[in-house]
Amino acid sequence: MRLIQITAVVAFTLAVGSAHGTTWYVDAANPCPGSGTLADPFCTIQQGLTAADPAGGDFVEVANGTYLRPGDVNLDFWGRATVLYSASGDPSLCIIDGGGANLLDFFPTVVKLFGFEAPGDRDGKSLV
Repeated sequence: MRLIQITAVVAFTLAVGSAHGTTWYVDAANPCPGSGTLADPFCTIQQGLTAADPAGGDFVEVANGTYLRPGDVNLDFWGRATVLYSASGDPSLCIIDGGGANLLDFFPTVVKLFGFEAPGDRDGKSLV
C-alpha cells in the first residue's frame, strides 16, 4: 500500500488564536452529525469543509483518529480557501484512509493541508 504523507501544501502558517475566520471541529469518535463546535464536533471531515465560509478564511481542525466514513473521502472544498489541519500536527495520529477512493475531489486555488497521513488514495493525483 502506497503511503502519502501530507505535511504542507502551499506556504502555511497556523495561527488559530489570531485567525479571523471560524474554526470548525471534527472528531471521528463523536456521534454523528455533531454541530462543529469544540464540545460537539462534526463526525466527518466533509461536514467541516461544507460549514466553512464560502468567502474563505475558516479553519477545520481534525482530531486524531482514522477517518474512513463516506464523508471522509472525495473531499470537496467547494472552491473555498479553507485551512484543513490535524489538531496534533502528527500525521501518524491523524489518518484519512481513502480505501482506494480519491481523497480530494477538488482543489481550490489555495489549498492548505497540514498533519495528515493518507494511505490508500486511489491514484494520488488529487494530492500532488
